[in-house]
Amino acid sequence: MRDKIDIFEKVFVWNRDTKIFLAIIKYFEDKNNCENDSRVGLVRIILLVENSIRYYSRYLPILYTEIIEQTQRLITLDNLDGVKKILRMRARPKVLLAVNYEEAVELYEKFKQTMLCVISDVRFPYEGKINEEAGIKLLLKVKSTDSDLPFLLQSSESTFADIAVTHDATFMNKNSETLSEDLSNFILDNLGFGDFIFRDKTGNEINRASSIEEFKYLLKKVPAESVIYHGLRNHFSAWLMARGEIQIAEHLE
Repeated sequence: MRDKIDIFEKVFVWNRDTKIFLAIIKYFEDKNNCENDSRVGLVRIILLVENSIRYYSRYLPILYTEIIEQTQRLITLDNLDGVKKILRMRARPKVLLAVNYEEAVELYEKFKQTMLCVISDVRFPYEGKINEEAGIKLLLKVKSTDSDLPFLLQSSESTFADIAVTHDATFMNKNSETLSEDLSNFILDNLGFGDFIFRDKTGNEINRASSIEEFKYLLKKVPAESVIYHGLRNHFSAWLMARGEIQIAEHLE
């Protein structure tokens, strides 16, 4: 069966959710535009590593729906005019899909300067054969070069949760009844769409900002250790990038 579908560039499964059509369109748009947008506009990249047609057909609609909805929410909060609305939507994160280890590494190396996060399965092809821990190999490689990059490891085997935590990654069970909600929460917490949560050096919440104005006000009020904590982890740049403040975000990296 796999040999027969390899003649197509990409195959998707109908899950009785019309959002799959939006995901297909956006996926091919991103695939064609991400290199230019990342190089010229510093647009951020989300790397999804999943070889199961059933699962990437489920993940992509969730990702695109969440990204578009959160981007539109920020546009409303910031009360932008027509031109700025268009620019903000064009600056939304792009999603790239890899179906094996080599393709994932190639995309990561190519876009690592603008990589926003990696969402990876554990079991997928490595050197031409299904490898039970290919996602672990990818996690270790990514974290060895960028320890602060958000990484979501997903598997149907909960035994990998401890490995994820050990390497400062998030784990998601693919059999979870709240899979869609879990993925949405990861996006909200790690891609800069939610409130900016100021934390102390141990990670405890001090305060939070929901707008640029609140952010600027609190930036003057929070302890210096909080600014250092977030600055070292590129939290400021990710949050500002989600709000279209691309040039400022670039200088803060």
